[in-house]
Amino acid sequence: MKYYRHIKRGGVIISCWLFVPGNNTRALEKVRSELNPNYIIIDLEDAIPSGEKLNTRIQVNDFLSNYNSTTPIYIRINDTKCEFFDDDLTVINFEKVAGIILPKCEHVEEISKVQQGIQKIPASLEIIPLIETVNGYYELENILVSSVVKRIAFGAVDLARDLSVNEEDIVDNPLIQHIRMQISLLSKKFKKLPPIDAPCIYLKEMDLLQKETVQARKLGYNGKQAIHPKQIECIQEVFKVHESEIVLAKEIVNFFETNNFKTLAYQDMMIDMPVYLKMKNLLASLEN
Repeated sequence: MKYYRHIKRGGVIISCWLFVPGNNTRALEKVRSELNPNYIIIDLEDAIPSGEKLNTRIQVNDFLSNYNSTTPIYIRINDTKCEFFDDDLTVINFEKVAGIILPKCEHVEEISKVQQGIQKIPASLEIIPLIETVNGYYELENILVSSVVKRIAFGAVDLARDLSVNEEDIVDNPLIQHIRMQISLLSKKFKKLPPIDAPCIYLKEMDLLQKETVQARKLGYNGKQAIHPKQIECIQEVFKVHESEIVLAKEIVNFFETNNFKTLAYQDMMIDMPVYLKMKNLLASLEN
């Protein structure tokens, strides 16, 4: 069935954000030439041992200097409390980078610290706070107040460790679910772009990945992080928009307008103004 994998909601193309270790040159080349994520996140943090941080930055700069793909690149730097934070900002050339993923973000001041640490910061450079600690969650509203922040990313594994709960329970643990829902609700409250869901760390559990992704979409997330190429297809499949959905949206809009915006039944649905506006927004956001 034909579908539109790239759709826009609030100006952001949704779907799959693939992590690639910055020290894995082969993986970087593969993601550029063979794979098709919607976004690439080059990781300088968790995936890189302390002794390889310096060489990794050099490798990443080499990769960026020759990068000519249209797939946007984001860099996950080390967190502001880490000894490697400053060098990440001063060594990496952000000229071809779409944005920064800021891990373990707990205060809005950390965003300013990132901006101040880059000597030549591109005007278009986005900073996405990664909420993955209890402190970060409780400071979320203050972080969202910042005009620099366009959207939030959720980090479930570190959060589970901070909460002393099992990281397998992203879907079923009520405490993690509460925070996951609050991130979506507060993003809406502060008129931000929909958030990005945490990755599924169990590479062989494709049913679990699908379950997490389906739930993320239901909660208002418009993308999910991936940590392995084989997760890309599942994530994109869940977030796609079928042609049948587009046809139905057009029919409902036409029906409601033709009937002078009266609340009436169409097929098995009651069509009123909220339903009409939802369909209008969907059609307006599609990118062919």
